[in-house]
Amino acid sequence: MTNDREFLYQLAVMYYNERLTQQEISQRLGISRPQVSRALSKAEQEGIVRVQILRPASEKHDLESRLAKLLGLRRVFIASQMMKNGSERERRSQDIAIAAANILPEIFSGKKFVGIGWGDTIYRTALEIDYSETASETCYVPLIGSLGMRERRYQVNS
Repeated sequence: MTNDREFLYQLAVMYYNERLTQQEISQRLGISRPQVSRALSKAEQEGIVRVQILRPASEKHDLESRLAKLLGLRRVFIASQMMKNGSERERRSQDIAIAAANILPEIFSGKKFVGIGWGDTIYRTALEIDYSETASETCYVPLIGSLGMRERRYQVNS
């Protein structure tokens, strides 16, 4: 089976857009169903396919709207508790980072410059963001200089 990215793309289109089953794809392409399954996994690993799970509108959305109105903000985002391991501080920081990484590309879209601060949550967010959506149009710049600290999470220039 070929690992060509175009092949993986076409296979993903058949499966996700055309809604063909893996068996139908295997018959159409003359390859085994396990090969189709492995190719779909590889397409996801290579970033050709991204799975995004969207939370339906809920009480959280209502609370975000009420907070935005109360505080006079355009938008409010509430991070869901996702992490189960680590200290409470680490879990909270990672939960915020995951939520921010999902929201920020939309906010950054069309922006020429984005100023970045420093700290553990910012560092974790930077690791979570998919830069492919904004990389070509956005320049990330530090809002503060180097602190002379060796820990990477405080080095906004790296």
